Amino acid sequence: MMFEITDALLCAILGILLAIYHQLGGIKMLQNCMIGSLNEVRGKLGLAPFRGGDVEG
Repeated sequence: MMFEITDALLCAILGILLAIYHQLGGIKMLQNCMIGSLNEVRGKLGLAPFRGGDVEG
């Protein structure tokens, strides 16, 4: 059975990548592009939104 890649999984992967970039000093343009869509998903999941590159673990 093929493993289905859902939007939630995709966003989780993007979130992990974003956190890694942040730990490496951040790529601000990438963060700014992704933060809006990540906040949308995090809001649906009831999680706190990212604030302008301030990624809390």
